[in-house]
Amino acid sequence: MSKKINVRAVYRDGSLTPLNYVDIEEGDVVSLTIEVESKLSKEERRKISMSATGAWADDSEYWEDFKKYIYEARSRGID
Repeated sequence: MSKKINVRAVYRDGSLTPLNYVDIEEGDVVSLTIEVESKLSKEERRKISMSATGAWADDSEYWEDFKKYIYEARSRGID
């Protein structure tokens, strides 16, 4: 018997991590359909990542973008 569960997850370090409890057992095989919620371009995400690592530590413009991204992600429930 199969069941359908809608789960939000975050993608980090090559893995999807559910943002809430998922009622499945260890070793269960699942089928995924992925809908990406991020509205940032690849270049915008790269800039934010670089600013987080200190690459542009003296440039407050990028820190403001980074903070904006964090606040937007939190409002969508993404850590």
